[in-house]
Amino acid sequence: MAMKIKLLLVYCGVLVMFVFISCTNSLKKADKKVVLVLQPEEQFPLTHFMELLQQRISRLELEANLEVIDEKTLKLKCAISGDPNLFKEKLTANKTIGFSEIISPSYSYSFWNQIIDSIHDNAYQFAPNGLDGAVFLTSKLSDTAYINTILKEPASVMGLETLIDSNSKFLWGLEDKVTNSIPLYMVKLNKDGALGLEGDIIKQASFGEHFSGNALVNVTFKEKASLSWEQMTGEAYREGTFIAVVVNDRVLSAPGVSSGPIVGGKTQILGDFSEEQAEALVAQLNLGYLPPVNVMSYQVEPLP
Repeated sequence: MAMKIKLLLVYCGVLVMFVFISCTNSLKKADKKVVLVLQPEEQFPLTHFMELLQQRISRLELEANLEVIDEKTLKLKCAISGDPNLFKEKLTANKTIGFSEIISPSYSYSFWNQIIDSIHDNAYQFAPNGLDGAVFLTSKLSDTAYINTILKEPASVMGLETLIDSNSKFLWGLEDKVTNSIPLYMVKLNKDGALGLEGDIIKQASFGEHFSGNALVNVTFKEKASLSWEQMTGEAYREGTFIAVVVNDRVLSAPGVSSGPIVGGKTQILGDFSEEQAEALVAQLNLGYLPPVNVMSYQVEPLP
């Protein structure tokens, strides 16, 4: 794939920047032009957003023109083929992956007993997991809405300040369609309220198969993230804890670390997902990280 990048800066009262990204192997297929006006989430630097968007466009193997309209807004013009709505979905998708240590569920019996006592409701049955594994509790699918309502209450209201870590977050795992149940995890957050490792952290992802026959995803971290991953896996190994693999606030997997810190930035995600789900995750991760973005306008025009 031949790729050319050209920058042109023009100053006429305001600074306007055009970036042309050309990937020649896709030009013959283009039959329409799309024009999008985009704004990244509030306070996300526009220059960084522009860099990430350039990476996304290059990985989609397309020709595009980016123009800075103002300090918050970009205009994108791109020649494409196929479904324009699918293109918009791929261009702006911000499925994010994160990793964080799991807080021990050793006190979950006490936690839920206090909750049940406080609400005087015996209609719901939960299965706290006590000292075993990474799962905080397992619930019937039909009870998740009720549990979510409980977890939204401040710890002080429930009188559970001593049982809920302020730097933590409850996240659901994957559904078990055989038992109609779903696991709940409690994961650690950093001082900024984010997962221990998330954002623009993935360099490359690929599909693989575990010796057990289950689908897995091979992940290579970017250099800076690989150092954080080494520290996180080292701590989990020393403490005998687990690490949650989180995609869009859903825990896909919660493995332990059996052989010390993972050095070099390469790891595998093994979860209870199908081959199709694993391949879809690989495709999304290889598009690269992008923050939430607002599409202010979207136009589709036939190429002359």
